[in-house]
Amino acid sequence: ADIAAKLTFKIMPVPAPDGADELRRLPDVATRTVSDARTALNALGLDAIFQTPDGAAIASPADDVVVNAQLPDAGTIVRLGDQILLTVPVIV
Repeated sequence: ADIAAKLTFKIMPVPAPDGADELRRLPDVATRTVSDARTALNALGLDAIFQTPDGAAIASPADDVVVNAQLPDAGTIVRLGDQILLTVPVIV
């Protein structure tokens, strides 16, 4: 016995939801230098803000200081222009 079926379909593009072009996956910038972290975040349209481990704001840390932690965590979906909090050690 032979059985046959005919299937027809139409492929149509589906536009992305509004605002999807503003979404970014946050890279892991912890353990990178301040300079490298800034470059990576700026390339994605994200802003870096810096603080010490005790939460004190730092206006402009040295470029060769290594980032200890970041918030939100790497892999989080963020929006264009979001601020990423980077923790850097206090250099005396």
